[in-house]
Amino acid sequence: MNTLKTIAVGLSMSVGSLLALLLVLEAVLRFTIDQPSELYADLTYDRDLDAEFYRRSFLELYPRDLDWRRDVYDPYLGWDQPYNSNTGGSRTVGTTTYDLQPADDVLRVVAIGDSFVFGSYVDSDETYPAYLETLLEDGEVLNMGVVGYGIDQAVLKYQAYGEQYEPDVVLLGTFPHNYIRTALPFYGYEKPLFEYDESAGTIRLTNTDIPPPQEVYAALDRELDPPALYSLAFLRNRLTRVYWRLFGQDVKERYHRDVDRIVEHVLLKLQESAQATGARLIVVQVPHGTGFRGEEAWQRAAEDATRTHLIALYEKLGIEYVDLLEEFRRRNSLDRVFDDLYIRVSEDLTGHLTPEGNLEVARIVKERLDELGWEPRER
Repeated sequence: MNTLKTIAVGLSMSVGSLLALLLVLEAVLRFTIDQPSELYADLTYDRDLDAEFYRRSFLELYPRDLDWRRDVYDPYLGWDQPYNSNTGGSRTVGTTTYDLQPADDVLRVVAIGDSFVFGSYVDSDETYPAYLETLLEDGEVLNMGVVGYGIDQAVLKYQAYGEQYEPDVVLLGTFPHNYIRTALPFYGYEKPLFEYDESAGTIRLTNTDIPPPQEVYAALDRELDPPALYSLAFLRNRLTRVYWRLFGQDVKERYHRDVDRIVEHVLLKLQESAQATGARLIVVQVPHGTGFRGEEAWQRAAEDATRTHLIALYEKLGIEYVDLLEEFRRRNSLDRVFDDLYIRVSEDLTGHLTPEGNLEVARIVKERLDELGWEPRER
C-alpha cells in the first residue's frame, strides 16, 4: 500500500511539475513572441505547415496596411511590382521605355526573377540589369524582377509579359530560397502553384484565379484560429524540426524529390519558351551574403541543399548558368564580398546587394556573354 501511495505521489508531482513547466513556457512565449506566426517558422520540409506560416504572417500584416508586403495585386501571378505599362511590367531606368520589337542591331535582354533582380534597397539605375545595360554595346536590358517571386512566378511573368519583347537573352535570377518558394501555394501572399498529379504522372498549373487581398484576408481570418496554447504549438513544431535534423533523411529526400520535379518542369517551360523565339537562356544564381563570412560559412553555403539541387537541375537540362558563390570568390576576397558587395543588416547578417555588388554581378554576366559570343539575332 505504501508503495502504491509513493508511486501515486511521484506521478502527481511529475504531472504537476510538467504542468508548471508548460505554464512557465506559455508565459515566456506570450511575452517574447511578437506574433503567433513565429511559432510556425522554419518548417520547410512540410509544405503545408510552411505555407501556414506565410498565411498567418499575412493575416498579421495586412490589417496594418504595410502594402501587405507586396505592391500590385495580380489575379494570375499573385502580385507584381509597380510598372510602366509601356514596358510590360519592366522596372525602367529613369524615363526609359522599350518598343515591343528591338532594332536590328540591339542586343535585348529580359531579366526575370526576385528582389535581387528587381534591386531592393538600391535605385533603379543601381540594379545589376541596369548596370548590364550600360556595359553592353548597343544593349537593352528590361528588368522584370519582382520582390518575393519564386522561379515559377518569374517564368509565368516572362511568358505573360517578357516573351513579347523578343529578347536575344533571357536572364533568370535565382536565389536558393526561390527553390522553396516555387513549391508553396502561399508566400507572403497567395500565388500560382504547379502541382504534381501522382495518378496521372503529370504536373499542372493551379491557383491562377487569385482573389484580391481583402478577400484572401477575410477567408484566412475565418479559417485560421490563433493557437489556444503557444506552448503546445511551439513544442510540436520544435520537436518536428529536431526529428528532421536527427532522423528525417527520408522526409528530406521525399521533399527534394517532389520539389525537384516541380522546379525541373518550370525550368523546362522557360527553356522551351526561350528556344521557341530564338532566345538564349542563362541563369544567374545569387548566394546569401552570409556565405562569405569566412571559410566555414562559404563551405556550408557551397553544400547547401537548395543550391546543389538547383545547380544539378541546370546541368541536367543543359542550361547555361553563373554561380556567383564561385564567381564572387574567384574575383574577390571573402572579406570584400561580405563587407562591400552586400548590404549589412547586422554584424553577422547580410541582406541584398549594394550598388557595388550589383555592378560586380553585371560585370560577371557581361564577361560570360562575351565568352559565349552572343550577338543580336536576325529578326
